[in-house]
Amino acid sequence: MNQRGYFLAFVLALVDILQW
Repeated sequence: MNQRGYFLAFVLALVDILQW
């Protein structure tokens, strides 16, 4: 898996968690 894509997925998940 692409390292940049993995980081992007992590950031998107983090943003989704923060938007409660």
